[in-house]
Amino acid sequence: MPAPAPPEIAAPPAAGRAAALLRATGVVAACGGIAWLMQPWFGLSNLILVFSVGVVFVAATAGAAPLVWALLLSIVVIDFVFVPPRWGFRPIDLEHWEHYFTLAVMIALAVLVSGLSSRARRQARAAQRRASRLQRLNVLARALAAPGEDADVVRLAEAAVQDSLGRPARLVLDPAAPAPARALPLRDGQQRFGHLDLPGGHAPDAEAAGFLAAVAAQASLALARHASERRHAQALVEAEGERLRNTLLHGLSHDFRTPLTTLIGATSSLLEQGEQLAPPRRRQLLEGALREARRLDAITSTLLDLTRMEEGALQPRFEWCPADELMDEALTPLRPALAPFRLEERIDAGALVWCDPPLVARVLANLVDNAVRYTPPGGRIRIGLACRPARAAGTADGAAEGPGGCCEIEVADSGPGLPPGQEALVFRKFHRVQPDASVGSGLGLALCAAIARLHGGRIDARTDGGAVFTLRLPQPALEAAAIEA
Repeated sequence: MPAPAPPEIAAPPAAGRAAALLRATGVVAACGGIAWLMQPWFGLSNLILVFSVGVVFVAATAGAAPLVWALLLSIVVIDFVFVPPRWGFRPIDLEHWEHYFTLAVMIALAVLVSGLSSRARRQARAAQRRASRLQRLNVLARALAAPGEDADVVRLAEAAVQDSLGRPARLVLDPAAPAPARALPLRDGQQRFGHLDLPGGHAPDAEAAGFLAAVAAQASLALARHASERRHAQALVEAEGERLRNTLLHGLSHDFRTPLTTLIGATSSLLEQGEQLAPPRRRQLLEGALREARRLDAITSTLLDLTRMEEGALQPRFEWCPADELMDEALTPLRPALAPFRLEERIDAGALVWCDPPLVARVLANLVDNAVRYTPPGGRIRIGLACRPARAAGTADGAAEGPGGCCEIEVADSGPGLPPGQEALVFRKFHRVQPDASVGSGLGLALCAAIARLHGGRIDARTDGGAVFTLRLPQPALEAAAIEA
């Protein structure tokens, strides 16, 4: 079975051929009218030239079939209307050979013009195809330059071939897949990604093959860029993992060293000199060992909780909690430590907070403990809890709001504050504002940030006469939360 013609050179439809024949008939009729008006003053050879102009016009603007039709119709009209005796067909008369010579010249000229016109039309169509394919390649290049996945490269390349060649293409992203002999490889240097094939039908011509090669080259560049981006992302992940491991080891060694040193010193003193030590001294050593053991337990518990939160193993249990109860749960164990400071508490009376109370109380306790560490004796520590309704969309902190608004818990101290650029870094694991400081484990604020994320909220830090930490928790509508609870 012969291969179908490509879309660029497909024959015109029947309706188009009929219209072309009608136009050719109209041209011959117009030439006949003009020749009829000219016959009183011009001879037959001149009248034949009028028909020659019409036939040449048809040859220049239409195909072969309209040209043949115009020639035959012109000869019939000339013989029937203008060759004496008129209004009838006469046999060939060699005495009037000059008329037949003129007709022969007309036919030769029409054939020549038709050939030139057909060639010009073919060249114009070819130029139009090339321009269209270049434009399609330009569109494809811009689309492939945008961020995307390998599947997007397949979709865009196959669509470009389908739109330009009218035939479906197949782009295979498998270097090991067998490729047909005429398939184009997709490669970047020594790295092979797959192949591009135009299955079925006849082999593409040189122009279409060039277009396919350009599509394959662009697809190869896009696939190579995606592979490079994946390698770069993997390298970043590995580097970040290595940094976290180093940070974890450094933090653990730093935070465990002091308690372990105290424990070792206390227990060795009790073992070696226990009977010689006075009871108050023995009690002091035991209390120090217990305190450091509890500190180690707190660090370990915090680290385990952080790991569970990051892995999604710890989920909050939401309920409505009165604001004053939440504050009491967090601050009661810290009242003795807060005694040397001027404490200011501002709590919305009767406010209800939608949260996991133990987790949020832990955040508040960590923030207050942090304020105690960095506030000089006699300094001011301010603790506030306020609930406000939802703002209009587009506010700066709209991401921490829910349908019922936002609950803000703020802890401010009068210490040295945060150095510029440290506002976001303080929430990293084992990060300390002063790396050589022995205060804190560097995990408390990281735990606060993790709990805030579990609640769909966020925590921010800034300096305003001291360090100020603000926890924002989105609040649902009261009715919806009651139904969920």
